[in-house]
Formats: sequence, C-alpha cells, structure tokens
Amino acid sequence: VASSATTIVTVCDANLRHLECQLDGLTTPIVRIYNGLGPQQPPAPLAARSRHLVVGVGRLVEKKGFDLLLDAIHLAAPRIPDLRCVLVGDGEERAALETEARRLDIEDRVIFTGSLPQDQVSRWLREAHVMAAPCKVGDDGNQDALPTVLLEALGAGLPTVTTSVAGIPEIVEHGREGVIVEADASCVADALCALMRDDELWAAMAAAGPPKLARSFD
Repeated sequence: VASSATTIVTVCDANLRHLECQLDGLTTPIVRIYNGLGPQQPPAPLAARSRHLVVGVGRLVEKKGFDLLLDAIHLAAPRIPDLRCVLVGDGEERAALETEARRLDIEDRVIFTGSLPQDQVSRWLREAHVMAAPCKVGDDGNQDALPTVLLEALGAGLPTVTTSVAGIPEIVEHGREGVIVEADASCVADALCALMRDDELWAAMAAAGPPKLARSFD
C-alpha cells in the first residue's frame, strides 16, 4: 500500500475492500492499481516440458504454504510414481521444510534450489508441468496480496494450483488459468493429479495465461 496526501493506492481489490473496512469514515480515496510485468519469453508447450514436474517459487516462509505442498507431494506420489517438485527460493522455513521432506520420505523427489536469478526462475516456469502456490494466512495474520510469481506463471503459460488468499482469485480464475482449492494438502494433491492427467484441460489453461497477463497486468 502506498499513500499520499490525497490518495491511497493498493495492489488488489481484496486489499482495497479490507482498507475500506479498516478506514471506514476516512475521506481519502482508495484506488487499486495492479502490479504488472513487461514482455515475457514465449510459453513452452507441454511437449517441451518435464511431465509431472511441479514447481513452487517464493520465499520459504509460512504464508507461502510450502509445508502443504510437501504434504501434497507425499499424498500424490503413489498416484504419480515419477512425480517431482522443485522449490525455488530461500527463507527462514528452509531447514524445517528440508526436515519435513525427509520425514515424509520424499527427499528424493524434492529439490531445494535456493534463491535464483530471474532468468533461471523463468526457465523453471517453462520447464515445469504445473505450478503450486498453496498460499495461506499465517498464524500472525500475514498473507500474500498479489503474488508476482502467479503473474509470471500466466506469462509462461503455466497452469497453477493455488488458493483463494487475498488477491489470488484476481489473477487466477478457477478453471480458466488454474485451479483454486482450499489450503489443505489433500485438496492440493487431488488438484495436482487431476491437472497433470488432463492434457486437454492443461492446454486450455496454458493458452489462457498470456492473454490474461496482457489484458489485466501489463
């Protein structure tokens, strides 16, 4: 949120509604201006991607929900034997997540890359089969507003399994550019399996991403 003497600017309608409630009676106008991206590299078709590779990108902190993703990989693995996951990013939860991957006996399926430069992040977005962004509200109330990585996924033609936290439904329309589920590991696992098994649905969602980016997040 940015502010001046005359206007408060926020990045998504979810934040705008929250501020209107919190600042009820304030005469300063509140406006929403989405974050945007510049030109993106062309999307990769499914044939050029690594089938059954899931990518998660972001800081390894509670609100990103990567603990749910690890549980989902564990639940989905018996249904998709060659399932793999790459987690791109670093943060205070990394050691705990690595420990959890070992506890779940999925350490051979999960790669922790640490922080990467943008060109390598872009490469993973065009390599993966599906993105997982199971964002949630942290115990302290912290949550994402408008995750930039979901905008990047639109540009990469990468369908996403995500949640309805804050402004996420403003980026990903359920059933169009991705799938929105509850912040629950079994729901994430079911959605990942369903999307990776349905090439026609995957192709439709992938094709919907770049036009959505150009239309709403230029």
